[in-house]
Amino acid sequence: MLAFSLTLGVKAQTDVLDEMFKTERPQTKQQQMKIKKGEVPVVDGKVTFTQTFDAKGKSKAELYALIGYYCEKRFAPSTSRGEWDNSNFFKNLEFSRVLSGDRREGTIKCQGAEELVFKKSFLVYNWSEVYYKLLFEIEDEKVKMTINNIYYIYKGGGVENERYYAEDWITDENVVSKKGNILKRPYNFRSSTLKMVTKLANEIKVITSKKTEK
Repeated sequence: MLAFSLTLGVKAQTDVLDEMFKTERPQTKQQQMKIKKGEVPVVDGKVTFTQTFDAKGKSKAELYALIGYYCEKRFAPSTSRGEWDNSNFFKNLEFSRVLSGDRREGTIKCQGAEELVFKKSFLVYNWSEVYYKLLFEIEDEKVKMTINNIYYIYKGGGVENERYYAEDWITDENVVSKKGNILKRPYNFRSSTLKMVTKLANEIKVITSKKTEK
């Protein structure tokens, strides 16, 4: 585990990050199956989610400390957050971890490894492991997040332990049939992946938008 030192001013902001992992939001009703073209971007043949966050007034050193603190908590191996019936639930697998951090370069690399639960009931437990690489590139007043190298190991509701790569499974052409129908199984992977990416992005927004306490 890497140690990301925190200045006194930055330490005061970590309370909101600690609270982030305690909050359980009400379960949301499952949306009807639909897709929006372009939701899953492909760059140089690889599914790659990229987002840049403005952090006005925050230095590179401050942001590095905050993002590092977040990563150590968010990617701690073999941890659970939330409840099974909560749409914001995630359970990290043993392979989840912070891979490296370079303060001078302003980069933090993480290995994501967690559960995606499609359906859980008394008789049905349909889920998959998901693995991905996450890179933060940090500058003064700016944080860039990149998620790629996504693949899944399916664990329930059919043939188990089958490996699927995002490029072959959740892109527009692989979720919609030639007749224009939405294919339910890949849709489940796509929808759950998008929720996961959105939640990660929303958490970084909290970090970058929080006002610095002097």
